[in-house]
Amino acid sequence: AIPLTQHPNIAGVLDASGDLAQIQSLLSAAPPSFAVFNGAPSLLAASLQAGARGAILDYAAAAPFSCLTI
Repeated sequence: AIPLTQHPNIAGVLDASGDLAQIQSLLSAAPPSFAVFNGAPSLLAASLQAGARGAILDYAAAAPFSCLTI
């Protein structure tokens, strides 16, 4: 079986687990071309500092301008 981070048809993953260690593990195992996005608002800053490409947050629909300033 091909690990998902190596699969040619998968470009990235959204991790909404709220587990920073899991996001860091994904980032360290994935090649640079593989995008890791955060889905947990509480980890937004920490996941970006760890190397996540961005975030897909549900609260952005309610407060989009607050999210833009981040």
